[in-house]
Amino acid sequence: MGAAEQTDIVTIGVGGMRLKCLQLGAIPRQTCQEYYTNPPEGEESIQDRVGRVQDEYIQMLATMHEAAPSAQVITVGYPAVLPEEGSTCNLPVLTELGSIKHTDVDWLRENALQPLNSTIQRAT
Repeated sequence: MGAAEQTDIVTIGVGGMRLKCLQLGAIPRQTCQEYYTNPPEGEESIQDRVGRVQDEYIQMLATMHEAAPSAQVITVGYPAVLPEEGSTCNLPVLTELGSIKHTDVDWLRENALQPLNSTIQRAT
């Protein structure tokens, strides 16, 4: 019996697109919302990205079950890294949200974080 077959518990978490929003926040008049709502050619919109994550997440769970069929799988949502109000962030404090614009904080929470967590819950 291999290590995967002996695995009792697996915890799974996923990441997001905060790095791109940090990069865009440093550019005047450029927002994460604009970038992911009307992406440049070759980039995914936020809706496409969440849809892709759902498909990949379902496949990942199936692969995990095949590799460790006896394991209890615990999935966790994306961590609460965004405040309830974007205006409460101090820009550009790196210990907070760095260069992410206030409007992007609210947009990310509503259009990326919440849909991502809903996707994780549905897929699980």
